[in-house]
Amino acid sequence: MVVVVAAAALSSASSHSCNTFCDDPDIDAEGHYVCCDSYPGTCPPIVFCNYGQRRCHYDGQCGPGSKCCDSRCGKRCIAYPPLK
Repeated sequence: MVVVVAAAALSSASSHSCNTFCDDPDIDAEGHYVCCDSYPGTCPPIVFCNYGQRRCHYDGQCGPGSKCCDSRCGKRCIAYPPLK
């Protein structure tokens, strides 16, 4: 994995700022990066699949208040803390 620290105009799909960018695991081409910032907190136990949740590889690809967590259908952006 290549990590690029940047304050440039690169951005993920979410609206928050990003401090660390990594190679995009979905696109195997040089110059494609995603935000790979890590958010505080821990993921809940594996949750059921919700295809309406955004797919992710890193917390930085999720919006504020969400973490990239394992689900029964791969890694998804899960609201954190989990909604009750």
